[in-house]
Amino acid sequence: MDWTKLLSETRLCTEAEPSRIRPGRTEFDSDVDRIMFSSSFRRLAKKTQVHPLAANDHVHTRLTHSLEVSRVGRTLGEALADTLIRDAGEKYNPTLPAGIIPDDVGNILLINEAKQLGREKIYVDTKKVEIEIGAYSTTDTLLREFCVAALERAKALEDSSGEFKPSWKSQLVLRLLGDHAPSKDNKPPGGWTPYQCLRRAIDYVSGMTDNYAVYVAKQLQGGGFAGGQRP
Repeated sequence: MDWTKLLSETRLCTEAEPSRIRPGRTEFDSDVDRIMFSSSFRRLAKKTQVHPLAANDHVHTRLTHSLEVSRVGRTLGEALADTLIRDAGEKYNPTLPAGIIPDDVGNILLINEAKQLGREKIYVDTKKVEIEIGAYSTTDTLLREFCVAALERAKALEDSSGEFKPSWKSQLVLRLLGDHAPSKDNKPPGGWTPYQCLRRAIDYVSGMTDNYAVYVAKQLQGGGFAGGQRP
């Protein structure tokens, strides 16, 4: 396997420019920092990694999990780089990302053992079961309402006569998508299909944080009258 053929230092945003040579900092390091300091990455703090809708800090979020994994990966990558430098000498290319290493079979087995431990010791706890049921209910409500609205919108967009109209409820649900809701003004090449409309709605639901997902699900079920605060 030749990493020089698998990886490229060229960046799409600066394709015409040569890579900048900076001691101790490669283009790959810049890529990592772009992710770490982005608002999208920070929003992962509200999305749980293993247990959905966690009510305490016992469970890692996707953000903390990503940070911890990145530190372990960097340490392993640096160890690999030292080995490559020692064994390959001048043939080693220091511009390649040190954190990329082949899958470790032992690590996979350890993950499987951890999952089995969780199923036997953690997921059977009453609080965890309640959280799991709540997560399924929340996801079910969101997908059902948004998918029905998306399919109705797809049918309306395909109806050249203009006679079919989505229900008033479906129109309100799709309004939550804002400018991303399927319409005649933002149709993709080839026009809207039921699949594309569903994909647009599901993308929106998948991007919700845990707190916002619970809030919207309660609103769709009529729980908004209880005075729940919007996240």
